[in-house]
Amino acid sequence: MSRVEMHIPHSMEELLALLGRMGERPYRYIAGGTDVLLELRRKPEADQVLINLYKVSGWGFREISHEGRSWWIGAGVTIGQLAADTGIAANFPVLHQAALHLASPQIRNLATVGGNACTASPSGDVACALVALDAVAVAIDAQGKRRRMRHDAFYLGPRKTALRSDECLLGFELEAADPSLKIVRSQYAKVGTRMSMECSVVSLASHLLADEKGCLRSCGVAIGAVAPTIRRTDDACRMLEGKIMGGISEQDVLAFADAVAACASPISDLRASAWYRDRVLRNLATDMISTH
Repeated sequence: MSRVEMHIPHSMEELLALLGRMGERPYRYIAGGTDVLLELRRKPEADQVLINLYKVSGWGFREISHEGRSWWIGAGVTIGQLAADTGIAANFPVLHQAALHLASPQIRNLATVGGNACTASPSGDVACALVALDAVAVAIDAQGKRRRMRHDAFYLGPRKTALRSDECLLGFELEAADPSLKIVRSQYAKVGTRMSMECSVVSLASHLLADEKGCLRSCGVAIGAVAPTIRRTDDACRMLEGKIMGGISEQDVLAFADAVAACASPISDLRASAWYRDRVLRNLATDMISTH
């Protein structure tokens, strides 16, 4: 008979003390429970130790805040909070759209930013937007020491992150646009069998900034569900920098789409074939910078 042992710390201090006592004992975090509970139903384990983060507060864990251009999104912030935040919508439209694309309103009120990130699914909606924004993950260990990681260091593979056994994800740091630049394209596009309640077959998150002349100066594009991890297409983005948004030639559009597709390694599964994923990804990349 399976047995579940549940720990419910009420503050970040209690959580860190608990992590210090856990040692090498295996456990799992649960926040909104929208992913973990489904997994436990599919693959019940004989004994399971869960650390419930639902009541943890302090240290910015449940906060969205900013100081100047520097923004903070706590891991305990719900997707519903993220979608409702006017500052996020104004400064990071791609993140706002990704939050709205995640499941239903009921699930968004439970699911958390940290849960979506730490599930490390290649089709994670909010995670894809955070990668496009080059957000930095901040982990905290049992001694209160923080560790900052970019996406390529944080995501190691499907369902696998770089978090150590004595660490918890505290939140994400990200930076709003320089006042000299303006957002010319910031959107999240997702293709699936349904718009929100289904995992992505392909997703693309973009955040493009231009100067007063319309010249692209900062480009962030991330692709989801087409590789073992969400990937940021930096080489493709460098092809756009210096070009005038709205004046990109058809040849350059196609070259950009090819470069985005070169960052992917799609597979065939029950949802779609590798060929279909490649075609859709190219179309999303083309639509992102085409003028129509």
